[in-house]
Amino acid sequence: MQSTSGDKHGLATAARVWTGNLILLAASNFMVSFGTGLVNGASTNFFVNILGLSGAQVLWLAGIREIPGLILMFIAALIMHLPLSRRAAVSVLLMGLGYGLYALVHSYAALIAMALIASLGFHNWLPLGSSLALGLAGKERAGRVMGVLSSVNALASIVGVGTIAVLSRLLPLRGFFAAGGLLMVVAAVLLVPLPTKLGETKKAQPRLLFRRRYWLYYVLTLFEGRARKCLAPSVRWSWSKSMGWTRGALACSCWLPAWSTSWPRR
Repeated sequence: MQSTSGDKHGLATAARVWTGNLILLAASNFMVSFGTGLVNGASTNFFVNILGLSGAQVLWLAGIREIPGLILMFIAALIMHLPLSRRAAVSVLLMGLGYGLYALVHSYAALIAMALIASLGFHNWLPLGSSLALGLAGKERAGRVMGVLSSVNALASIVGVGTIAVLSRLLPLRGFFAAGGLLMVVAAVLLVPLPTKLGETKKAQPRLLFRRRYWLYYVLTLFEGRARKCLAPSVRWSWSKSMGWTRGALACSCWLPAWSTSWPRR
């Protein structure tokens, strides 16, 4: 009897926590991460085997598409007046359009243009997703909700790269980008019904903080990001170009980072 009552209490608590808006957010997170898994798993073979990019071109692309991330603070300041949920929906929509249009790319210049569009949406979405979760869950349950959403994201990424591993011989590479972009567009639509008052505050927004005494921290953070963002593309390009790894093998190489974060922290 105690076990039954405890189960009912747990279900009632979960129902109070996981409202319709949070379920919409979780579904959109799943679709974004699923689409990202498809894009990441197919990118290297697409660059090498379809577009014929050199190692230098892949590295330049990795650097150029991080430009929106470098100026993110200024972009965020410009769109701060828009509702949080609308900013998130537009950001995910940009991701979907940018990555989905990879399917139509036939030149390096077009690839850079689509990568910048997708990167603009991606870097804006990263902090907004967490802000939406905090606003919908409240302070008391924020930790549990954030943990579950992190697991949802990781598992969706695993599903995405697993899909490539299973279907790599059946679908063309461009099809994975079209599917990934479509998933992100659907995720953007799911974010539209979220309340527009989320994140509103009467307090004045803090000014951008720059201090000369923190210059070393800024430089080290920049170098750390550059090294991390350039290492993965160069290694995967080498695996595909020099070692002949197929799209399925490269997709499987993406599993471990996602798997390591697929369980909620307690």
